Amino acid sequence: MREVLVLGATGTTGSRVAAALTSQGVPVRAATRTPREPAQVRFDWADRDTHKVALDGAAAVYLVAPIGAA
Repeated sequence: MREVLVLGATGTTGSRVAAALTSQGVPVRAATRTPREPAQVRFDWADRDTHKVALDGAAAVYLVAPIGAA
């Protein structure tokens, strides 16, 4: 099974989604602006250089766009 990328995985909803997926045996790639653990990947909406690395190989993405993003 391929990974699901969870953007904002250290936030309120993202952490809950990541935990629920993990409990169901779904591999999760946790994305955050400030990774603090080896399994986390950096993703910042304002830094396009972080997008490709985070998305590479992900089968699906959970995201909540930041306020004001189109």
